[in-house]
Amino acid sequence: MKYIAALRLISVSICLSVLASCSNGRGDSDPNPDCYCSLVQLIATPDLYDGKKVNVMGIAFGLDHQRDSGLLFLTREDGLVLNTANSVLIDDTSSENSKTKDFSQFDGKHILIEGVFTYKDDLRQINDIWRLEILPRVDSN
Repeated sequence: MKYIAALRLISVSICLSVLASCSNGRGDSDPNPDCYCSLVQLIATPDLYDGKKVNVMGIAFGLDHQRDSGLLFLTREDGLVLNTANSVLIDDTSSENSKTKDFSQFDGKHILIEGVFTYKDDLRQINDIWRLEILPRVDSN
């Protein structure tokens, strides 16, 4: 029982810290993100981030020069097997302020993305992207 009570306390603490990190009162005209969150948070609790400007990292797959969309995955392995349960759609087709010309340069890369997260009908996506950059690779030798 102590174990379950401790897990509940940890869960409540995480939820409260997520809510606190998202409620900074920035206006819509500010391109800075409302939330610096992990991809795990977006996947596990998408309703908390719906409509928020987010800053998140992941592995991009399915991006090419013919379309302005793809998927952001937790791991490279998730991307290789297209495990969409561990992904968020990247959709920049409706963005008027996109700074991205050629999405293919990001395909298969570890990226940082800033945009508006939306969650509707079980579809998690980041759109209205204003920042998209490749993160430096860190070797483990």
